[in-house]
Formats: sequence, C-alpha cells, structure tokens
Amino acid sequence: MSDSGTVKSVIRLGTRASDLAIEQTREAARALTGAHPDIHVEIVPVHSVGDRDKVSPIAKLNARGVFVSTLEDRLKSGEIDAAVHSLKDMPTDTAEGFVLAAVLERLDPRDVLLTADGGGLRGLPSGARVGTGSPRRAVQIKAARPDLKITGIRGNVDTRIRKLDNGDYDAIVLAAAGLIRMGWQGRISEFLPVDTCLPAMGQGALAIETLAVNTELTRLFAGTEHTPTRQAVDAERSFLRQLGSGCIAPVTGYATLKGGTLSLSGLIGHPDTYELMTDYIYGSPEDAESLGIRLAERLKARGADSLLAGVVG
Repeated sequence: MSDSGTVKSVIRLGTRASDLAIEQTREAARALTGAHPDIHVEIVPVHSVGDRDKVSPIAKLNARGVFVSTLEDRLKSGEIDAAVHSLKDMPTDTAEGFVLAAVLERLDPRDVLLTADGGGLRGLPSGARVGTGSPRRAVQIKAARPDLKITGIRGNVDTRIRKLDNGDYDAIVLAAAGLIRMGWQGRISEFLPVDTCLPAMGQGALAIETLAVNTELTRLFAGTEHTPTRQAVDAERSFLRQLGSGCIAPVTGYATLKGGTLSLSGLIGHPDTYELMTDYIYGSPEDAESLGIRLAERLKARGADSLLAGVVG
C-alpha cells in the first residue's frame, strides 16, 4: 500500500518469526481474505529484539514493546503493509503515526498450567518449580500458592514445553490461546480460573497495525474487526495506560462483554510481598476507555501508587 491510499492486490503482513506468530498471522490473513476474496496476502517473518535475545527477562529488555518496535520499523520503511501482533505484547499507547486498524475476535484469554504429572495447581507439591517470565503470573501464582518456587523462563512455546519435558520445571504457565492456535491444547493440565490468575491485557486477541496515513488499508481491515473484542481491550488498555504501568509491574485489566454490559476487573500486585489489590467496574461498552480510567483512579485512591512505588520504571 502506498501513502497515496491506493490498495494493492497483494498485502504484505509482517510478523515475528516464531511458529506461533506465523500461525497467528495466517489467522489474520484468513480473516482478511474472507472479507476481501480479491486480496492476496504475503506473510513476511521478521526477527525482533525479543526473538534475538533469548536470555534477558522480557520485563527487563529496554525496548518499546519488545516484539513490536521492530515491526513498526518495517512499516515505516515500507517493507511491509501491516503488522500482526499478539495484543498483549503491545504498549498501551499506540506510537505516533500508527493505528490499530483492526482487533480480531479473541480466543480463550485464560492462562493455563502445564505440569510434569498432568495435575493442577493445587496438586503441585510444596517447593515445586513453576516457570514463568511474567511478573503478573508470578505474583498471582504465589498469592494462591506461597509455597511454590517461581523460576524465570524464556523461549517460544515449544521451547518452554521442551524445558518442562526435560525436567527443568515441575510446571509452566502459558496462555491458552497460543496452545489452541498451535493445536497443542492436549498438553494443558489445567485452565486457571480468572479469579486465580487474571489474564494479561489483550491476551488471546490479535491486532493489526498499519501506518495512520494508509487510510484505505485501514478501511480494508475494518472488515476483520470484532467489535466486542475491541471494546473489551480498549477498556483494558485504558486501565493500564491510566496507571502508567509497564511490563515490569504485575498489573493487568481484564474485560468481558455480556448482555450489553462491559465488566472490567483490575489487579495490581507487588512482586516481593505478593500483596494483591483488586477492583471491578461495569458500564456501557461505548464507555470502554472511560471505564478503564475510572477503575484506575479508584485503585489509585486506595493506594495503588504506593503499591507500585519502586516497581514501575
């Protein structure tokens, strides 16, 4: 697509180079060609900073959306026309000059536990090693089971499963959506209830990002938009944005839409004390962003800033 707004017959979709990211991009491509059968899609794998550095914890990598910025660079250079992201990897503020052209329908947003013996969280022995690189997951697992040992883990989904199978961990925590997309749901030992482990902002949803000047391409992707998912993730992103938290902080918001009512749950944790602060708000889906702001301000009034002090960098 050119800046003139002329839609090309071939759309180049940029993606991370992992197997899961490519499968997600195939899903986006199917949605696009389903809405516009005359469009052909070329998938362009790109190695991001997070893909190249497989040692540093994700939360410590100093990059804007460690899996996002490299794809945005490719958009600016014109090497790709749109980028497909796992929405949970994206910063809550869209960079200047870019737009989220569409949010696809969300898959199961829950976290899941994979264990060496096939049992669930309650069945893990005291001191069991649980692998996760997510501060959000770590603080909630420790709140539920203070006797477990949380150990950092990096790598693609298949790499993490292999580490579990090799005995490096007794259990690992992953997103259900990734396993479902790869057809590996048979490895899931337990779907963690949201009242045990509130999902990450945007987890399970895919976002398509384009340059803001490409208005015709943005309109093209509108046919893939899933409005209830967009409204839910708008509330979640607004909540985190208002708190000013990044991936270092164990903070999340999770919204659902049912019967015309948007419900948003928020959680803030402390990575050392495992103290959790939670709250809940509901209202019209048309007010998604304002609901996120109101919930964040409510938690701030209860001392959220003190809980986050020294965590948000």
